[in-house]
Amino acid sequence: MSDPARSVTAIAYDPARPERLLIGTEGAGIWRSTNGGVDFFRSSRGMTATRAGALALAGNDLLVAINHAGLLSGIYTSRDRGRSFNADFTPMPTVLDLAVAGSHVYAATVSGLFERRGADWHRLPELGTERVEQVVVEEGTGAPVVARTAQGIFEQVKGVFRLRPYKHGPTRSAAFFGGGLWVSDAQGVYELTREANHTVAAPFAGGHLHRLGEQLLLAGAGGAWARPGPAADWIQLTAEASRIVPTGDARFAALLLGADTVRLYDGESHKFRVLQVPVPGRDVVAALVVDGKLLLATSGYGVLVRDIG
Repeated sequence: MSDPARSVTAIAYDPARPERLLIGTEGAGIWRSTNGGVDFFRSSRGMTATRAGALALAGNDLLVAINHAGLLSGIYTSRDRGRSFNADFTPMPTVLDLAVAGSHVYAATVSGLFERRGADWHRLPELGTERVEQVVVEEGTGAPVVARTAQGIFEQVKGVFRLRPYKHGPTRSAAFFGGGLWVSDAQGVYELTREANHTVAAPFAGGHLHRLGEQLLLAGAGGAWARPGPAADWIQLTAEASRIVPTGDARFAALLLGADTVRLYDGESHKFRVLQVPVPGRDVVAALVVDGKLLLATSGYGVLVRDIG
């Protein structure tokens, strides 16, 4: 009787008033009916069991991607930097990454690369419906933008994304560093120049790269390592299997995530400090610092917010 796009995983009714029904859904919360299932209304106020996949700040607009929520999946927009959200959202394929490059906003999805134009999102034809896993933006006005798929690297040239020469295995990550583009796959790390793909010695295989200020970070099953310069040696930060999640902030630029721990990088002390977070580190998907607050997009716990002082 409910919407066929809604995945129902549980059902309950009030024995004293059998016309009152509750249904539990996968990713879309609780829905209530007071007339035996003829009509259903959302009944999840105060609940946070949604899967947030990405966060981005574009001017005063805070963008939150909600995935695997049936009819409620898509990109939600707050026009006042997160103080309130209206009921409108844009339905989208599952969003894997959001990125802002000047006045341009991009969404990497399981079915293509989208760009926001005004209030609408448009799929860019150059990548078709290919799964786009990451959008990488170099710092500075007019700096290059790269869209990463498992099979290749697309760089924006004169407003159009074009395939860049790449000769290694399916990509796992990409980051701008030291004036070049660095890429990792299951076997190693590579620096891509206009002339060639250079293999770079790495402390372990299969890691993910991230830029942190003037450092390049490599994180994965082999722990977390920092490279202070393009020609420098790797320095171990932790032996614990880790992930790096950027926040977009100048001082608190990244999170270091373990299975259960969450550490926030402080650029003034140049150290990662442990945060007390009510969810395991494994469930943090994305992060953003806005107006002195840390926002965490999580898998199954919605978006968490705390002051960072």
